[in-house]
Amino acid sequence: AEYSQLIKAGADSISLYQETYHPESYTKHHTFGIKRQYKKRLNALEHAAKAGFHRINLGSLLGLYDWRYEAIALAEHIQYMMKHYWTVKYGVSFPRIKDMFGSFNVPYTITDLQLVQLITSFRLIFPDLNITLSTRESATFRDHIVSLGITTLSAESKTSPGGYCSSNAEEQFSTSDHRNLQEIKLMLSNNQLDPVQKDWDLS
Repeated sequence: AEYSQLIKAGADSISLYQETYHPESYTKHHTFGIKRQYKKRLNALEHAAKAGFHRINLGSLLGLYDWRYEAIALAEHIQYMMKHYWTVKYGVSFPRIKDMFGSFNVPYTITDLQLVQLITSFRLIFPDLNITLSTRESATFRDHIVSLGITTLSAESKTSPGGYCSSNAEEQFSTSDHRNLQEIKLMLSNNQLDPVQKDWDLS
């Protein structure tokens, strides 16, 4: 019912990352609150599809468990959603744990090469999937792999709660690519790619 309220208010897409599909690791890193409920979070996107979201973006926070396990589980999740809610447009993102406030040792690091392997694998398996590459990654890294099947790039991102309004909250994590929108569009053009900004899907 709450998802339906968001759709009626004008929202057409939802992004919700499981963070880790490995149940033991999920419990280890989520120690309190509603978010601690693994199955509730796992089922949330199915509720979103039933409510009528046009686009749904999935992902896991790479670094909490082995990236190969996360890749297989994420692919299974996408296939399940595509089979049962086939009118939805699906997307995926592969955020890596980078610098953050506080002290946290990443238990399962993923290298640049492994991330490239992950992205290209998903592009081959899911040719119609929207793949987003976030500003967590460096400008150099994004410039070099944007042509390997990336369909969406974020720009001018803010990671603090309420960051796009007048919030003074601290960032949840740091971004690495600080270029503005025009600089990102120029980079895409230099890579013989067409920068497209669109918001007409719902129509």
